[in-house]
Parts: sequence; C-alpha cells; structure tokens
Amino acid sequence: MEIAQPRDLERYLSLAKRRHGELCRQKRIFNARNRIIGGDTDAWDAQVHDQKIKEATEKARHETFAAEMRQNDKITCILEGRERRDRKSLCKAINDFQQTFQKPETRREFDLSDPLALRKDLPARQSDNDIRNTVSGMQKFMGEDLNFHERKKFQEEQNREWSLQQQRERESARAHQRCAEGLYFKTRLQFDETAKHLQNLESATRKAVCAAVKEFNRNQDSDIYLNGHPALLWHPVLVSLLCHLSELILIKTRSWHSLRATIIMLMIGAPDTSLLSKLCGTSSQTLHLRPFAPPVPSLALLQAL
Repeated sequence: MEIAQPRDLERYLSLAKRRHGELCRQKRIFNARNRIIGGDTDAWDAQVHDQKIKEATEKARHETFAAEMRQNDKITCILEGRERRDRKSLCKAINDFQQTFQKPETRREFDLSDPLALRKDLPARQSDNDIRNTVSGMQKFMGEDLNFHERKKFQEEQNREWSLQQQRERESARAHQRCAEGLYFKTRLQFDETAKHLQNLESATRKAVCAAVKEFNRNQDSDIYLNGHPALLWHPVLVSLLCHLSELILIKTRSWHSLRATIIMLMIGAPDTSLLSKLCGTSSQTLHLRPFAPPVPSLALLQAL
C-alpha cells in the first residue's frame, strides 16, 4: 500500500484542473450557439441591425405598393361599373328605338316571313252561305253542324238557369213551410194560453161559487138555529150535501146552469129530491128530506149566483 505524498496530491490537483479546463474548452468549442471564439460580435450585431432595417424598409415599401394597388383596383372597379351601366343604357335606348320606330310589321317584306300568316288567313269555309263554297271545293256536306259549340254553350247556360230556378223555388218552398210551421206553433201556443186562462177563470169562478154557497148555507144554518125552525131534522143531511154539491154537479152535468138552478132551489126551500138522488147516486125514497122555509135570500145574492 502506497502512501500519498504531498507532491502526489499537488500533481493530482493539477491534473484535475487541466481536465476541468479541457471540459470547459470543449463546451465552448462544440456549442455552435454560444461559441464566440474566433468571431467579431460587434460586426455581427451591426449586420443584424442593418438586416432588420432593410427588412422594415422592404416591408414598408411592399405595404405602400399594396395600398396603391388596392386604390387602383377600386378605381378600376368603379370605372368598369360605370362602363357597364353606360353600355346597358345604350343597349336599352337602342332597343326602345327599335321597338318604337323599327317594328317588324313596318317592313316591306314582312308578309313573306310572317309567322302568323296562316292564322291570320281566312279559313276555307266560314259558313254555309259562304260564296267560296263551290261544288268542286267540297266544303259543304249534308248533316254538318257548324254551330255545335255555340248551341252546346247555349244549352249549358239554359240548364244552369233551370237549375238555379229550381234551387230558388225549393228555397222559397222551404221558407214558406218554415213560416207556416212557425205560425202554427204560435197559434197553438196562443190556444194553449187561452185554454189555460179559461181554465183558471173556470177554477176561480167555481171556487167563488162554492165559497158563496158555503157562506149562504152557513148563514142559513145560523138563521135556522136562531129561529128554531122545525126543519132541523133533515138540515144536517143538506149541509153534508151542499159541501159536495158543486163538485158533483160539475162532474155529472158539466153545466153551470144546473149548479145555479139547484143552489137557487135549495135556497128558496124547494129541493129537488130526484136531482139530489141522481147526483148522490141513491134513490129518492132513501132521501127523506123535510121541506123547510128558510128566509128568502136577497136579490143581489141571487144575481151574484
């Protein structure tokens, strides 16, 4: 095992120093971006500055040329549009002049090249009385109908008028029928209202008569009891009969005259047993009614009945 001497350490340090210097030199030499050894950096900076100035000058020059070209293009477009409008106006003026003063019909040879010459020409046959219809022309035959279209059109118009007339008549008939039905319904309603009114009047009159009869019987009853009349033996039967007398007479006879006559006979004291038995549905022998002589009612009451 060797012992490191101070001179060995110095030699080792110098060797390491040289190695480090060599590595730094290699980095400077082999790095193309940062290598500045062997060149003039000031000259290079001046060249870069001159190049930038040249590029800026060229750019400004190109921009000036571009602006001038744009201006020239705009002027060219304006001039082309003006020329196009002038050409269009000129063509329109020429066409108007030709349409106004140079029509094809005004030419001398127009009849030779007229496209509507055959359409304007007269037909070979206009009617049956045409003087051009000769025997050799064979333009007229038996059984022909030249007025077929006019006759068909006239028949169609006539059928249409007939159809419209039938429709109007049908609508008028329906309107008359609706009017008649409405009048019939109104008349029926009026008849119903009149019948209802008469029925109400009849009911009111019947109630008034019944009330008058009951009141008169009540007065008669009070007079009989007060005067002590001997006819009290059959009076309860008369009272029960008078309660239903009006209804029985109306049901059996359907006559107000019978009701009035019966009430008057009962009031004057002469009841008709045959009529009462007929109304009550019993025989006259079962109704043992004693006549009585109640006071004679006043003339006003009889007239009211």
